[in-house]
Amino acid sequence: MLTRREVESKLRYALRRANDLEELNGGDLGDADPDERQQLVQEFFFHLGGAVDLIAQVINEKKQLGIAPDTASAKKVLDRLPSGPLHTVLDRLYFNVRRDPAPATAYMYTDEGFACRMWRYRHQVTHRWQNPFALRVGGGADVSYKLDPLALKGGNSKLSVFADNQKMLDVVSVGCQDILNQLGL
Repeated sequence: MLTRREVESKLRYALRRANDLEELNGGDLGDADPDERQQLVQEFFFHLGGAVDLIAQVINEKKQLGIAPDTASAKKVLDRLPSGPLHTVLDRLYFNVRRDPAPATAYMYTDEGFACRMWRYRHQVTHRWQNPFALRVGGGADVSYKLDPLALKGGNSKLSVFADNQKMLDVVSVGCQDILNQLGL
């Protein structure tokens, strides 16, 4: 039986990778080793998305939805979970990259937008081995993510990589804590 501890551990792993990325090359990501930079961003998004998948598994177990543990994804849990507060929070944390089109730019800075971007970045760096960064002259805090890593055009985030990472981590952490509290864990 999964507990609060496992979910919080996944979130701590993501935070550790975000901190490591921020410390890489003294914060100057533009001049950092590209392989190290890629590894850290992959691990950050892997653990952050993993926390959402793990919270879905917790819901599956606690609500006895009957989905096999090795296939209990956020999407499958959402499909079986009745409407209500749990469904609402999990739905805000999950974004189907294959099915859902990228939302409008303004939306990308809402909680749901940060969750959407997290999933798009995760798929980009994990499954396609692509670099989601918009590296600009100046390095350091001037390095941002592409606003939509799957779009050829669309611009860059107005936030630094570090600020975006923190926002995405906050959105997922708050959502997971909300779900854990609703489940009495």
